[in-house]
Amino acid sequence: TGVNVDKKVQVQNKSDYDSLIRVNIEKLFKGENGNTLNNLDIEKIILNYLDGAIISESDIKLDDQGDVTNLNDVKGKWVLAENKYYYIGNVAPEGYTTQLLDSVTLDPSIASNPNYKGVAFDVIVNAESVQSTVEAITSNGDTGTTNENGFGLDEVKHKNLVAALKAVVGQPSEDGKLTIKPTVSNQ
Repeated sequence: TGVNVDKKVQVQNKSDYDSLIRVNIEKLFKGENGNTLNNLDIEKIILNYLDGAIISESDIKLDDQGDVTNLNDVKGKWVLAENKYYYIGNVAPEGYTTQLLDSVTLDPSIASNPNYKGVAFDVIVNAESVQSTVEAITSNGDTGTTNENGFGLDEVKHKNLVAALKAVVGQPSEDGKLTIKPTVSNQ
């Protein structure tokens, strides 16, 4: 407990078209038989994000016409909305996002709590992508360009995020490189 465990998260676009990407991160504790323990405080699993990786929606600046004025500053960043992290970038096939998560730490206070004795933890990262189209950002259903669902973002509630995602759709795709050493881990 209190020790950092590497959990570097960066997403690769495995489709054959430019994609927009979002990530959901789930934290859970598991008992000795592998069952999920819902009675333990998952906030004791501390996610350590890469410095500067995440911005707020308010960091995306819009002009009077609703166009993003600081696109170069927000591209390559992640925005948390609706419990998912949205990548501000148009990712090319086989390209990568920037890194989001660096490591995970267990709160040191659990060391003296008997409820956590013999308990394992897991951090599950689920990445989703949609074809990089304006329609896919706010659509919940078939976007017409693929058989996949869109992100379904509310254009009013998430005005700045939607504007930034729409702005990168027309941008050249990023074929970002893998910046972390690939590992296979069940931690």
